[in-house]
Amino acid sequence: MRAPGPGTNGRGCESGFTLLELIFVVLIIGLMAQLIVPSFLSDVPIAKVRGEAQKIAATLDYLRAESRLQSERYGIEIETPERAPHRYRILLPKDKVLAREGEKLEEDIPPGGRPDFYTLGWQELPEGVYFRAIHVGSLERDKPAKMREISFDPRGRTSQKVIEIGYRDTEDVVYSVIVSPLSGAVSVEKGVSEYSVATDGDFF
Repeated sequence: MRAPGPGTNGRGCESGFTLLELIFVVLIIGLMAQLIVPSFLSDVPIAKVRGEAQKIAATLDYLRAESRLQSERYGIEIETPERAPHRYRILLPKDKVLAREGEKLEEDIPPGGRPDFYTLGWQELPEGVYFRAIHVGSLERDKPAKMREISFDPRGRTSQKVIEIGYRDTEDVVYSVIVSPLSGAVSVEKGVSEYSVATDGDFF
């Protein structure tokens, strides 16, 4: 006669989980979900705002480098309507924009275009993300529903600019894109960065 194998009780039945043990495991998973999911959701606005701030900073840094390389003005234009998504678009010097092969570059200003720049398409901010405040050369924050421009001169210089990017209905989620005076260097900081005027030390 064959002896009972390991893990059996001699009657060919293997041991398993009891109903109480399964319920206990389900309760633990539920508690973990309650702790992890809210934390994950709270990180979503921060990630969206930080990502957009870094994207705009990278765009400005690129345009600053191009302005120095091409000895032309480059920049972005920001629109902050009250009842529509906030957005921005890139401004390029007209004499540096080439038509594709076989096409003629239109001289007429397109609807919504500008006479002094060639404008690329509008880029809307992600849902919930908005331009919280914009300093473009004044100690006072700009009010919503205005068009604002940040441009670099042919040497890549500009006055100080501060763009505050936030998340609607969440006051503590803010990142600032800072354009340094004179040098035009671009950086990103968490929180609100105070606007300051240039001092004598900035000239050396």
